[in-house]
Amino acid sequence: MLMPCQAGRRWFRPDFPLCIRTRGGRHLTSAHSPRYAVIGGGLAGVAVAWHLLQASSPTKPLSLDLIVQGEGLADGASGAAAGLLHPTSPRGKLMWRGDEAFLATRRLVDVAEAAGRKQIAWRQGVLRLAQTQRQDEQLRAAAETMPSARYVPASHLDAILAGLTEEASAGLGALLFSDGMALDTKGYLDGLWADTQRRARELGTEAVLHENTTVHDLAELNAGKGPYAGIVLAMGAGVADLAGVKDHLPPFMDMVAGISLTLELGAEGSAGAVHPERVHGAEPPTATTAVEPDAHSPDARCAGDLPAPALPPVWLMSGLGARGLLYHAWLAQLTAEGVLRGGEEHLPPELLRWRRRGG
Repeated sequence: MLMPCQAGRRWFRPDFPLCIRTRGGRHLTSAHSPRYAVIGGGLAGVAVAWHLLQASSPTKPLSLDLIVQGEGLADGASGAAAGLLHPTSPRGKLMWRGDEAFLATRRLVDVAEAAGRKQIAWRQGVLRLAQTQRQDEQLRAAAETMPSARYVPASHLDAILAGLTEEASAGLGALLFSDGMALDTKGYLDGLWADTQRRARELGTEAVLHENTTVHDLAELNAGKGPYAGIVLAMGAGVADLAGVKDHLPPFMDMVAGISLTLELGAEGSAGAVHPERVHGAEPPTATTAVEPDAHSPDARCAGDLPAPALPPVWLMSGLGARGLLYHAWLAQLTAEGVLRGGEEHLPPELLRWRRRGG
């Protein structure tokens, strides 16, 4: 969850971006343009970097460093994403703020495609097949409430996807979200970063990609490459390896192994070998557990203090999990606004539910 900064506190829930305000965090003032650090080259990190530069102006320019552990972008869990973009749950229901999130991501897809000058999205729609009779009923009901979706009975599936016969679908139908798309995630992030750099050149500032850079200590990073006016952590489970952060992660923010599925067509055209692979190729497991936002508003709990008097304000955007492709663009915009404003007035009230839980 994207949480507003509050001095000396950190708030978490592993399904939306989070915010940390370090104790003693302050915005720097300088005769030069402020510089920000974004750690992580996945969906969250690149989108935050793009929004930070978009919020800059010739009269108030800023520079940023995008710091990634591997070579290039999408080196971690984001690079293993299937790339199916749609705003619905397995039951076919519209996700919380799903329309808004979908439109925000679609906008960035258009930007990235124009900047990269190649196709990165295939816009034929997304088909969600029912797996049970109960889900079939749920998808049929959901289609009646969503103008952009329609229910496809089993007898008509072959017309949508050749070879998908009524027998193959076990007589179950599907929900077709006509605005959905399949996305080349790596190409998308490369294109979005190219547009970020274009914007920096337009403003006469810098957007620098630091590859093969492992950050162990934020204070050392700030002293070595900074000083920064703010730091955004968008590095997935890697945040647990940062000095002074790991011991403050809440117990419900568990780590799980990312899974890549390799499908091989057998002699009769059936799916063959399926095996797991580590997303980052490192131990411990490499992705943060994502609790699917099944209600219309997320929640959060207080996890404690993060003593870091030598740091500027630090924001954590993590735990997007399986909903990262849908939510990352909209939530990155909120994160960037929070970083630059240093406040919470722009946040939707649902994102402030944590206050009613105490802490």
